[in-house]
Amino acid sequence: MADRQVKAAVIGVGLLGEQHAGQYAKSQKSELVLVHDANPDRARVVGELLGVPWTSNLADVGASDAEIVSIATPDHLHHEAAIRMLEAGKHLLVEKPLATRTSEALEIVELSRKNDRKVTINLGNRWMGGFQSIREAIQEGEIDPVCSRKPVKVNIRLISATNRNMIEMVKAGQFREDLYYRLNVYPMMVPPLRDRKDDIPALVEHFITRLSAEEGRKVRGIAPNAIPMLQAYSWPGNVRQLEITIFRAIVLCESDVLEIQDFPQIASLVEGYEIIVPPAFPVARKPALPAGPAMTGGSQPVARSAGNQVSDGMALGIPAVTDGGHIRKLEEVEADMIRLALNRYRGQMSDVARKLGIGRSTLYRKMRALGLAEATG
Repeated sequence: MADRQVKAAVIGVGLLGEQHAGQYAKSQKSELVLVHDANPDRARVVGELLGVPWTSNLADVGASDAEIVSIATPDHLHHEAAIRMLEAGKHLLVEKPLATRTSEALEIVELSRKNDRKVTINLGNRWMGGFQSIREAIQEGEIDPVCSRKPVKVNIRLISATNRNMIEMVKAGQFREDLYYRLNVYPMMVPPLRDRKDDIPALVEHFITRLSAEEGRKVRGIAPNAIPMLQAYSWPGNVRQLEITIFRAIVLCESDVLEIQDFPQIASLVEGYEIIVPPAFPVARKPALPAGPAMTGGSQPVARSAGNQVSDGMALGIPAVTDGGHIRKLEEVEADMIRLALNRYRGQMSDVARKLGIGRSTLYRKMRALGLAEATG
């Protein structure tokens, strides 16, 4: 699994929004293959903006090839979504508790253990309630459900992570000391990126290789003079901020090598560097159309002009009418336009979809309907 990206889906994507949904999947180093929302309109909007399939049916998520499912549904739907995904054999990633009652929690624990699935709950900086149950689960390997006559054995592996100074929080009374020592069995300290700036060149190369492949961009590296600038920045958001910065540069760059001007935000914050704004592309003047009546159905032949512009509206080799003077079918013109865009933007699907003014999922659907998917490989 380390050699490939894990395929992921997001349930309740309307609550995250399209930008957060994409970052939510990328932050987990996964490939987003499906988004879900109970509201079909929200699901469609987010899906088309992200260029991935969408659905309003939970069963579609369970039947998809996603291996891990991020759940962002409202609280009252959290437990149901978790159970259905575990029954479908999915790993879970959530940012809030999955159950409000002990019976629901036990159902999730038993189902995840039965199906050998992993449930990851990110509580952020919220206080971890129910300390007594946590202590029993860690120390005794059992919990006492409400109204139960005997304890229930549990088999869990607890991994906790934080970017806070836990010792200072314990001293300030913001975190329980006994819980801290029970969790702090095998600590691993990862210094912030600003304290290991020698790692930045290797991280940058790694992100360029991975993100270029993901986004279909032919970026092969970074200019040597840009590395010292990245190392001079403090990176308060650590490695994730560096990844997002490289992602933005790759998406917006116009060459195959990232330059200083591809990092305007960083350049504006590092002393000794200035923001270089590239000149705007000249606006192409529209060629004048030949004078005279339109020749779309008359008895005389359609007059063609020199070059790629003709009197029947043909531009860049895409005719609007047939040789017999009849209007071509819309799907034929649309297919020619997509072929032209694919060739003009060298198969960069994000660029093609953006220039055509449609979402990537819509572009893929049209290509399949028009028989272009097989032709492009």
